Amino acid sequence: MDIELCKNIIEGSFPQIHVDSIKQTVGGWASDVFEVNNMLIFRFPKRSERQRATKMEINLLPELAKALSVQIPDFKFIGKHNKETFVGYRKILGVPLVSYNYNRGDLANQLAKIITEIHHFPVHLASKLEVPRPDWRMEYEKFYNWIKDKAFPLMNEALQERAVLVWEGFLENEDNFTFEPVFIHRDLSGDQHILCNPERHEITGIIDWEDSCIGDPAIDFTGLYWDCKEKFTKRVLANYEGKVDNTFWERTVFYYKIGAFHEISWGKLIDDDTHIQNGLKHLSKVL
Repeated sequence: MDIELCKNIIEGSFPQIHVDSIKQTVGGWASDVFEVNNMLIFRFPKRSERQRATKMEINLLPELAKALSVQIPDFKFIGKHNKETFVGYRKILGVPLVSYNYNRGDLANQLAKIITEIHHFPVHLASKLEVPRPDWRMEYEKFYNWIKDKAFPLMNEALQERAVLVWEGFLENEDNFTFEPVFIHRDLSGDQHILCNPERHEITGIIDWEDSCIGDPAIDFTGLYWDCKEKFTKRVLANYEGKVDNTFWERTVFYYKIGAFHEISWGKLIDDDTHIQNGLKHLSKVL
């Protein structure tokens, strides 16, 4: 979205806001994100199908905030542009976890406590707030079928064979689907969504809850594994107070290994070869 258009939409929707400064920040695949007056964050969905996720967040976050010991977005501004909902909230101060020496202090213990709090959020309440509960096995079987149809033709034979071993090893092991479903963030990455204060050595906020669902708790350690590597992730897991079953870590690593398939899928969706090639390059390293 163009910055000038964003400025006009915000000022037109909220007369109490005069936009003195505005800049686009690093956004994900789902949203365009802007920082206004160095104190407000506004998020505009890139695709209309994300409207359901935005509505879910609007319902969820006020209740979730009561259950967590860390800041999360508080949508003080909810508007519409071209019939699509956008949201704004006061900026949560902090830097992404990966931009800081996360091995200092007790950040691992803090993260373990926060992830435990997230996973202890009542499932029945999450369902009432319209948090989705996907059929986990069916979702991954469907994604694997898409990969065989759309991604395999882009891969050499050796990479295809390694992918088959990883995917079928996961899908054929019944223990991978006996976990107790909990409320999860599902995109708990250290490069964007976990914020910390580098002077106080503390976690200050968790943002971007639009992918939240009821599902496998192991996946909330995958972003840490991706961004902060195995040693730090296992330190967090060692202090986690949720249920850790016998394939928990193996599932965390599986979600990491297949992460690049999501980038390929996104590249296919928006017809962007850069994402496709980045995904293929990463797969060749991790499979």
